[in-house]
Amino acid sequence: MSYYMIFLYPFIHISRKLSLRAKSLNDEGMKKQIKKEVMVELQPNIIINSLFSLIFSLEVPLFNSVTFPFGSSLLGVAVKGS
Repeated sequence: MSYYMIFLYPFIHISRKLSLRAKSLNDEGMKKQIKKEVMVELQPNIIINSLFSLIFSLEVPLFNSVTFPFGSSLLGVAVKGS
C-alpha cells in the first residue's frame, strides 16, 4: 500500500480547509455552498486542470521505487489466492 497524490496534497489540503467555512452557514446556506462547490469541481478550469495533471504525471513513475509517507489518496493492490 502506498499513498499517492503527494505532490497535489498541499493544494487539496488548502482547498478542503477553505471549504470548511461552509460549515458555519445554516442548513440552507450550506446546501447552496455545497452545490456551488460540486458544480465548480465538475467544470474544472482547463489551465489549472492541465497543471495538476502535469504535477500528477511526475509522481506516477515513482510508484515502483518509492512508498510515499502521506498523500490525499491511498493505493492498495490485492491478489486473489487460488
